[in-house]
Amino acid sequence: MSSDKRQMIEKMIAESQSKREEHSKKRVVIDDESLLMHYQNFHQGSPEREIEAEKDLMEEWRYWRERAMNFLVRREHSDVELRQKLRQRSVPEWLLDLLITWLEDQGYLSLERFAYSYAKNRADLGYGPIRVRYELSAEHQIPNRFINEAFREIDWEKAEKVAARKIRHTDPFKYRAALYRRGFSSAD
Repeated sequence: MSSDKRQMIEKMIAESQSKREEHSKKRVVIDDESLLMHYQNFHQGSPEREIEAEKDLMEEWRYWRERAMNFLVRREHSDVELRQKLRQRSVPEWLLDLLITWLEDQGYLSLERFAYSYAKNRADLGYGPIRVRYELSAEHQIPNRFINEAFREIDWEKAEKVAARKIRHTDPFKYRAALYRRGFSSAD
């Protein structure tokens, strides 16, 4: 990869992480008025539901909140993963950001916990820090401070031993290449 492309990718990742950090500072209060306001702003005064709009909105909120929490009960998810799963199930776009912010505020969705559990799981499967860092930052858009914090608690030597058991190459060049593909640097 050329240095220009690499710099462009690193810049994009840094911008998305700074936007995420700005967004995480906001607190959202969910009540009948705020839901109705978000719905009306999204639909810009569409008269689809006038009389029972408030009741329907609260029902919809409860339904999607429970769906999101059901995902989070099974395992930790990143913001990106949860958004993707909810979109696959047709969550209304006007409700998605509100729901994610509420889950973060309540502590149900935590990027720190996700970074640790994901890194630990991948290390236990024999993947190295380079690959895991890339997956967390590029695919899941986790800020570097959470990744660094999670990496302090991971035993990468044990992960390399697991990878070595899985590779089983006798040729030292193929062995190093396989370790490199798994995310271990050649200096390891």
